[in-house]
Amino acid sequence: MCNMQGGIGGEDVGGGDMDLTRARALRGLGRMDEALVKYRAVVMRDPDNSTVKDEFKLVREMGDKLREAQSMMQGRGWAAAEESFTEGLALGKGDALSDAYHSLMLCGRGEAREKRGRVDEVRFSMIATPSIPQHPEP
Repeated sequence: MCNMQGGIGGEDVGGGDMDLTRARALRGLGRMDEALVKYRAVVMRDPDNSTVKDEFKLVREMGDKLREAQSMMQGRGWAAAEESFTEGLALGKGDALSDAYHSLMLCGRGEAREKRGRVDEVRFSMIATPSIPQHPEP
């Protein structure tokens, strides 16, 4: 049997809750809507856990910002989408579980810039972002 104790900072986060483990894994994959469902279940069972409540709030904000930006892209609001993707990059900054989310936001911003004909900025943003692997020019 697995012992899932010892979460952030060594405290027992969620009482060894597999939903919390799944929530964090889904978040790490950038699957914010699915992670939110799991976080919600943990918060319902442990409403006094401030660490989990903070993570839940962050994931909800990330998911909202991603949906907002993607909706603007579908509506061809390239400038507004670019701004929304850029704003979304500030959420979860410095958090390893947010890397996939940030990759989605960077790609979306690059696509919005490309649609606006700002190709030089697309190239610069890729070069200025060391977390994205660089591919050699042909």
